[in-house]
Formats: sequence, C-alpha cells, structure tokens
Amino acid sequence: MSEAYRFELLQDPRVILFTTTDDYNVREHLPITNRIVVEYLEAEGEPIPVIINALKLSVGLDDVIAGATMVARGATAPYHHPKLKKLIFGSIDVKTCTTLDEALDFVRSLG
Repeated sequence: MSEAYRFELLQDPRVILFTTTDDYNVREHLPITNRIVVEYLEAEGEPIPVIINALKLSVGLDDVIAGATMVARGATAPYHHPKLKKLIFGSIDVKTCTTLDEALDFVRSLG
C-alpha cells in the first residue's frame, strides 16, 4: 500500500473510505486506486457508497480534468460500476445522470 492513499471498509455505516494524502499524484496513483475501488465494489453483495476523503489533496485544473476522465472511462473506471451506490467526494455529493433531461430534472429538484 502506498503512503499516498489508504482504503478502509467501514461497517457502520457500510462504506468504502478512500483517503488521499498530500503525496497523492492524480496521474500516477488514480489508475491504481481506481482498480482498488473496483475490487472493493466487486467484493460486495449489494451496492455500496464510496467516500473519497481528499481534504489533503492539492490539484490543478489539468489534474481535475485528467482525473474526471480516468474515473469515468475505461476498464478500471469505478464511476459507472453497478455496485457504486453513491460517490461522495470530500464534502461534495456527486450525482450521476444518464441523460441531460435527468440532470436538468435533478437540478430543478434542488430548488
């Protein structure tokens, strides 16, 4: 396990907790941690939330764009995994939608 990240499977509530440190490098570590998240998800019988505790993560816009692409596309992309119940990033609650209309309806529901 790297000093740049840590994974825990919490029991109450049951959630995968993925914590990054200030040594985490999006381009270097994200492909590895994506695979680990998928391994955790596939080991679960039911969909489970994932919390990404990235409070110590310092990234630029290029890293954000590269990271978003890596978590959403490819064989190890956990973002669309059927057992991902909800992705919570720091204090941001991420909502996924399959269509633009669904996204617009969700935004309207926020008030």
